Amino acid sequence: DINLSVLKPSQEVCVKTDFEDPLAQDTCDTSPEADNLLEHNDGWTRVSTPEIAQYLSACQGYVCMSGPSRTIHIGPDWRRLDYRAVDLALAPDGQLVWKLDFGVASALADVTTQGPVGSRWETAARGVESVALSDSSAWYVTQGKVYIQTELSRSIPCREGCQVPCQTLPLKVCCSHNMVWLLTTDYWLLWRAGITEQCCEGTHWQQVNVPSQLQVADIALGPYNLGWLVDRNNCVYFSDNYASENCLWWQVLIRNYLFENNSILCQISTNDNSIWVTNRISPFVYKNSTSIKGHRWNEVVIKNLTTQLRWRQITAEGVFEEKGSLWLLSSANDLFHLRPDCDSVNVIALPCRAEDVASLTAAPHALWLLTHSGQIYVRQGMGDSCPQGDKWRTLNLEQISDKQVTLRHVSCGCDIIWACDTKGDMYMAVGSPYLIATDTFSPAWVQVDGRPLSNTHFVKVFVGSETHIVWALDNKNNIYVRSGIFHDYQLGTDWVLVPDLQAAEITISG
Repeated sequence: DINLSVLKPSQEVCVKTDFEDPLAQDTCDTSPEADNLLEHNDGWTRVSTPEIAQYLSACQGYVCMSGPSRTIHIGPDWRRLDYRAVDLALAPDGQLVWKLDFGVASALADVTTQGPVGSRWETAARGVESVALSDSSAWYVTQGKVYIQTELSRSIPCREGCQVPCQTLPLKVCCSHNMVWLLTTDYWLLWRAGITEQCCEGTHWQQVNVPSQLQVADIALGPYNLGWLVDRNNCVYFSDNYASENCLWWQVLIRNYLFENNSILCQISTNDNSIWVTNRISPFVYKNSTSIKGHRWNEVVIKNLTTQLRWRQITAEGVFEEKGSLWLLSSANDLFHLRPDCDSVNVIALPCRAEDVASLTAAPHALWLLTHSGQIYVRQGMGDSCPQGDKWRTLNLEQISDKQVTLRHVSCGCDIIWACDTKGDMYMAVGSPYLIATDTFSPAWVQVDGRPLSNTHFVKVFVGSETHIVWALDNKNNIYVRSGIFHDYQLGTDWVLVPDLQAAEITISG
């Protein structure tokens, strides 16, 4: 059972900057030699690394990674540095550099403009578990307490630390300019209020309101007042008003197959012009230096319905802009009709027993209902003036029922229908679902050639608004796309497996 929610239109945040970025030059290289980069159309670039990147740290001019053997490399060419560390912390402008190695934090004096290289290392603190740098301050966690060092510079990279009171046990700290975040051992997210140029340590901690379903795994602060987090499901979120009680979080839709092993928690780092993510298991990292699009779900409040109502299926394929119908099937198998421009619903009487309903499929001015026994009911009388229709009609399936075929899943397109039976065989019928509902004659079903992977069978099929868009699922949640569909040959030629991706349900937009 699911709660009914609606996807709010995306908010786009541009992370471009006007200065010249050597990293951007590297990722924009389209020559054949640039085989260490893989560009995705969603703005994310896969960048190969010399080894697994366990930790990332980015500043204005470059990014650093540390590997399992404590080696430090600086990008974009991943030049190896002559010192080792578990992790490296960089100030946003790159003028301060601290390394963390077995609990000892060391500060680099006289940092050069070429990268994290200087004249000497000075011991800054011991027993350090996490460290973060702003342009002139260092925040760090040691022995369950939070400390700050202020008035730092290239020549004076560390000073005596001053404890910052905190009522809960800290786990990780991050900072950027005049903002500090603290992740606690209870996975509460706090921000430091009252930070000014005259009061670098701030005045008190306040909680960041994070959605209750999120378990924060990593945090980062970036420019444009953006805060970033990764949850324990490796989903990335950002907010630009996290200091507000009513802050909004937006999920970044990074493709799931970027992070193939969900047991490995990702780490995120930002600078003034890009976002970097590592999955800590593969020899590459992901970068976005174009724009980030975030989405969030808003709960839909429907009049005259109890909030405890749960939904078994929602079908919106019959909606086009402000017209059409949204059909809702509750967990109790009650059927509701909702118009996209209205927040009240109509209850629709079922043509069969409620417990017999298997699934719904819709198209513009069409609704088909499939029962567990393979019977199909089509809704009649649907149109702009009566979008919910007025009666049901039983679809004649003698052509395939005579062959002992029992349908288990059906999907309607604008002018075609696909179906899957209980044996895993596929069928297609040409014709508008709307016209079929009123036609005297039944559609002609044609069996479709092609099989899924060995030891599997098809269980569901999904059709888009365009005839050539057909997807399918097998009983092991593998995804397939039908290839070779043309206007004069709508059966297609073969099923093509979509690698490294699985699903339980699919819906196809226009």
